[in-house]
Amino acid sequence: MLTATKQVDGLGNRENVNVWDGNDITYTVDDLTNRYTSVADANLTYDAAGSLTKDRQGYEYEYDYENRNVKITKAGQTKAEFAYDALGRKQGDDYYTGNGLKDNILLFLLAFHSLLWYRIVCLQ
Repeated sequence: MLTATKQVDGLGNRENVNVWDGNDITYTVDDLTNRYTSVADANLTYDAAGSLTKDRQGYEYEYDYENRNVKITKAGQTKAEFAYDALGRKQGDDYYTGNGLKDNILLFLLAFHSLLWYRIVCLQ
């Protein structure tokens, strides 16, 4: 049976995870802000509003004036764009393949405490 074990601090933040393949992933938390500052030796960055702007895999996140995610890039290439209406409801998702073309895919974004599923429907 494959298992993963984790250690958490007094606030429930991950400190170390031993995943099924035997590798350890270490998490570092900023005590002042209670945000992860690094995961597996990769530094994370945040904007002034506290939103994640760069994750451990090199994805960069852009937000609009209401702090809604509007764009995800990696190495200068757009990976996803999101649009919202005047009431703040998400109206559109565009996801791109490695060659920059829109593609039908199922994207799993692992936020630190939530697994978010997006079903992508492309306009072709």
